[in-house]
Amino acid sequence: MARKAEAMPERPEPLPEPEGRDEVAALVRALNGMLSRMQKAFEAQTRFLQDASHELRTPITAILGHVGYLLRRTPLTEAQRESLEIVRREAERMGKLVSDLLVLSQSGTWRIEPVSVRVRDLLEEVREEFAKSLEGEIHVEAPEELYVRGDPDRLHQVMANLVSNALKAGARHVWLRAFDLGDKAVVRVEDDGEGIPEEHLPHLFERFYRVDKARDRERGGSGLGLAIVKAILEAHGGEIWVESQVGKGTAFSFSLPASGPPPPPR
Repeated sequence: MARKAEAMPERPEPLPEPEGRDEVAALVRALNGMLSRMQKAFEAQTRFLQDASHELRTPITAILGHVGYLLRRTPLTEAQRESLEIVRREAERMGKLVSDLLVLSQSGTWRIEPVSVRVRDLLEEVREEFAKSLEGEIHVEAPEELYVRGDPDRLHQVMANLVSNALKAGARHVWLRAFDLGDKAVVRVEDDGEGIPEEHLPHLFERFYRVDKARDRERGGSGLGLAIVKAILEAHGGEIWVESQVGKGTAFSFSLPASGPPPPPR
């Protein structure tokens, strides 16, 4: 029972109930009752997040549509245009927050469809996607024949989030590196941005945590991106960690189970 409790995942599962009616059996039954109530509360919270996220999308879409129409089709004073731009920016930020909440609420029920993914291809796709929005360079270093087992779309989401964070931190150079460790691969996203103070590092993957609340709000961050990244990697059986130094940059590293190349097409 102790081993089962220690190995219990994020979602509670019942403990094995011993036979008989002694004190240990009574304790296990009580614990299982508590775990069952926790599971129901977790499911209710998930349903609420999903329902609220879906319901909020409609008014946000309407706000953005009408603001866009006013900005494009009506004569405006400079003050009016400035106010409408603020409304649009905040509505877009709220839309991203709603989308992130919906993704996070589904993290326990994601359908991960793992296949053999060539790591270098994944890194090159991300480099191509962000190359135009970076004044500096994105460098890729990865073994030619390194493969991992994962969902390509979800892994792309992880990489895109980490590179986007590097750009928001003012990075001029970003290095996407991959290492073959035998039974697993490690991917590292390094940047030369502003860096993160040490006291913030243990909290970066917490939901809604922001290092600089005012600056992150200006950048459009919701405080959920890294929590989503962590959930995706854990669903793949991987993990993520971070190293940073103020003024020198940040490095996010994550591991994934290694895989062989995909079978040749028939």
